[in-house]
Amino acid sequence: VEWGRLRLRDDMEGRSFTFQVTLSHTGRIMFVYKEIPKPVTSIDDSSHPVRVGISDAYTVEALLVPFSYPHRKTIYEYHTIDLDKWRVTTGSAIVLAPLPTCGQFRDCSSCLMSKTG
Repeated sequence: VEWGRLRLRDDMEGRSFTFQVTLSHTGRIMFVYKEIPKPVTSIDDSSHPVRVGISDAYTVEALLVPFSYPHRKTIYEYHTIDLDKWRVTTGSAIVLAPLPTCGQFRDCSSCLMSKTG
């Protein structure tokens, strides 16, 4: 998946970000940063969090007043992996590789003896 030519709302210079993520059948996740025009660490996060990484989440929408349009959306995150923002630069890549699981071993003994990280 590629997100191309994304602009920050408050960037008056119109510079754009382009990056990709690839999900492999082996469980590897590769982030490739094609164009990062400014350091991610310098992006203002006062109105929206600036995150680098992955997380599992779900949202709940609730009406503020019954039978009315205004509603509130709440995002509940769990299993979050935050990556270092300073690593995101033009031409960089970050690869997340899964650790072995018990199903990849022939027996319980070899699984227990393995070094998984």
